[in-house]
Amino acid sequence: MTPPPCLTCRDVKIVPGLYKIFDEILVNAADNKIRDPTMDNIKVNIDSENGTISIYNNGRGIPIEIHEVNLLPSDN
Repeated sequence: MTPPPCLTCRDVKIVPGLYKIFDEILVNAADNKIRDPTMDNIKVNIDSENGTISIYNNGRGIPIEIHEVNLLPSDN
């Protein structure tokens, strides 16, 4: 099977924990579609030069509240 021209097949080494974090963030971005039907865009940028991964969606985002005691954001 020949991959499409936009894909490159190669062997890579991954850190399982980093993969899981990336997977969880990407799934959360996609799950936002359930909460916000107007969301129609997910962008993933992997910048190996700066060592960053960015995931963006154009949905409303996840509502947060400030915890009364700890004064930290809470997703309750």
